Amino acid sequence: MRRLIPLLIILTALGLRADDTTRERLQRRAATAQSSVTVADSIPALGGEIAITGYDKPLDSRRETFHVTSSMPDTITGLILRLTYTDVAGRRLHEETRSVSCVIPPYDTRLVSIPSFDRQCRYFYARGKQSRASGVTPFEVTILPVTIVIKN
Repeated sequence: MRRLIPLLIILTALGLRADDTTRERLQRRAATAQSSVTVADSIPALGGEIAITGYDKPLDSRRETFHVTSSMPDTITGLILRLTYTDVAGRRLHEETRSVSCVIPPYDTRLVSIPSFDRQCRYFYARGKQSRASGVTPFEVTILPVTIVIKN
């Protein structure tokens, strides 16, 4: 009988907890909030809609930065970019497709910052600040827009 009472208390508590949880209430509020948000649309990047300039990634940085200039009449709310990193001889070091959240007003420019592919700080952008450290590698980068997310 002593073992049965704690078991009943636990089962009762679990039953009450499943009916009324904070998590459930938060999910309902989030769903309500999402229904009032403007839906975004995406378009394939054909070339000419955006320009990417001013790339930089110093040796000691774990972030890469660049400017994105929009030539579109819509607000850009995100980008999907293909980044290809090569050494100065043209050999591929790394390639990835990255989704980037950003807000770029029509016909405007914004600085975009993303986490670097270089997590050990062993590479630096060849056209940026030169490094005299030994055992580090200069690299070039090609950034191609794949998809542009716009606000409807």
